[in-house]
Amino acid sequence: MSDPLPESTYAVLGLVDKSPASGYDLAALADRSLGYFWPLSRTLVYSSLARLNDLGWVDAVDVAQDRRPDKRVWSSTRAGRDALADWLLRPAEDVDNFRSGFLLKFMFGARMPRAALSSLLADYRESLLTTVTDLSSETNLRPAWGDSRPCMVNEPPRRGWPGSTK
Repeated sequence: MSDPLPESTYAVLGLVDKSPASGYDLAALADRSLGYFWPLSRTLVYSSLARLNDLGWVDAVDVAQDRRPDKRVWSSTRAGRDALADWLLRPAEDVDNFRSGFLLKFMFGARMPRAALSSLLADYRESLLTTVTDLSSETNLRPAWGDSRPCMVNEPPRRGWPGSTK
């Protein structure tokens, strides 16, 4: 069953839950953290905050500032934390090569039960091994370093690397 909300909405929810902040600060936090594997534009952050607010998953408090306009500081509600927890327990969906559902969920792994986090890591490891196996069978790569698992290296190990003889 697919979720009606985009994963980016959950990314914003996770950021709010991790660190209550203004929309501007959340967008900056996204750039410095999950932006490397799940980019979020400022516009997307603000539209996601509005959607999350409509759902009752976040609340905002207006904060007065000296010499600057007032800002809204967003924080997650109990319902938002529950929705985040439910989403984190579902399998990660990789959308494309520029975004990683696994890394997105792993970033908020501190909110996951230990067994769910272990399962997420095991599932990701298995998907990587399957990908490597599929790619190596398609490209006829040989195993490296005396290891029976396929690798993506089609040349002898470099000096000082495991399996090298020099």
